[in-house]
Amino acid sequence: MLFFILSLLISVILTTVIVTILTKTLTVNWERKNRHPLSFLMPVVLTVILLYLSVTLTVPCLLDSVAVVAKTCILEEITLEQGAVGQMTVQVGERLLHYNPRQFKFAAGRSFRVLYTPRSHFILEVTEIGENRIQ
Repeated sequence: MLFFILSLLISVILTTVIVTILTKTLTVNWERKNRHPLSFLMPVVLTVILLYLSVTLTVPCLLDSVAVVAKTCILEEITLEQGAVGQMTVQVGERLLHYNPRQFKFAAGRSFRVLYTPRSHFILEVTEIGENRIQ
């Protein structure tokens, strides 16, 4: 949960910083106080960065914060294949789930019950499913 909250805060702060810099560069352009010819293109570059950051990080995390508060996250049983575990990600079918490596440990070939956010795919809880199931 802490990993998701930190990612949300960082993405919101980055978005705010980029919007602030974009506003300043637009003001410089409108006042025609540019010192370098390339500085005319800086608002275009910042707008592309802002759109990418918003679409991939900020908006999904903000929408998922509602799901976390309402406790409507996705609970799924997964079995990890060889090579599915990365440094901070787990490949499950077509999805890439993000996790805190200090909090959770995954091993290939084992089954886990995972609670994750629906849009940004941050793992909130992990429970290992034992090999011997009671039937």
